[in-house]
Amino acid sequence: EALIKQALRILVDNAVKYTPAGGSIRIFTGAKEGAARLTVQDDGIGIPPEAVPRVFDRFFRTDESRARATGGSGLGLSIAKWIAERHGGHMEVLSRENVGTRISIVLPLAKPKVEEKEPGT
Repeated sequence: EALIKQALRILVDNAVKYTPAGGSIRIFTGAKEGAARLTVQDDGIGIPPEAVPRVFDRFFRTDESRARATGGSGLGLSIAKWIAERHGGHMEVLSRENVGTRISIVLPLAKPKVEEKEPGT
């Protein structure tokens, strides 16, 4: 539970860093086809298309100007990905420059426990 909270905190922190004042950040949850989805969506600066495949690489920063402006080490999304994978899930990213970014943590739903009743009860 604590690791999932940490992964969500990473996504929200990134959304805050890269969304200008007056922008919006939305958090969605849902379940479909056996998976739970935690999504953070912003209308911030977005990620260049060529950088999207690398955003989960350790220490990756899209450019030096962003690194100076926002701080950080480029580890947050790689840690969030590790957390998702440790729980049997994965991450999804959709981003367009100057439009915004949507990042989801997708996790398998736990199967409900079936209580066995003793015969005659």
